[in-house]
Amino acid sequence: MKSKQFYKERYHPQYKLSKANIRLYNTILNLDVNTIFEFGCGIGRHLHRLEGMGYNCFGVDISKDCIREAKQHGLNVKVGDETSLSKFKPRDLVFTNSVLCHIENIDEALKNLKALSSKYLLMFECINKEGEHWYIHNYPGKEILTIDSHLEEGRTYKLFLCEF
Repeated sequence: MKSKQFYKERYHPQYKLSKANIRLYNTILNLDVNTIFEFGCGIGRHLHRLEGMGYNCFGVDISKDCIREAKQHGLNVKVGDETSLSKFKPRDLVFTNSVLCHIENIDEALKNLKALSSKYLLMFECINKEGEHWYIHNYPGKEILTIDSHLEEGRTYKLFLCEF
């Protein structure tokens, strides 16, 4: 299968839910939030599902191609990275899903993400893979979930929650 086709099937907004994503969504459902900001939204599969649950969502991604596709699905998204976060208005919940683990120095990103959140910062990040474009960090907040990856043996993800 060609890589573009694989990507579209794997990450399309209608893609089936994994156990990890179900746990992520259940965590969000248990928070008192109405507005959600996703940093690193890709083509918007999480935003699509969360909007379907009644949330007012906005997303940012570094990839112009992903943002173009997300907009084709009617999602409210913009191109941006950790240095552009101050341009956006605060939301109740800001979350990441396997994004910060691809940023070498997350200090500025965390500062900007915290400033963007009026209630919660939720980070679902890989905590033990190191290599090209993968970095191990100590994430702030309360650790509320640990999950081993179903995609790659030995990769572990943790869900961290900061309340403001």
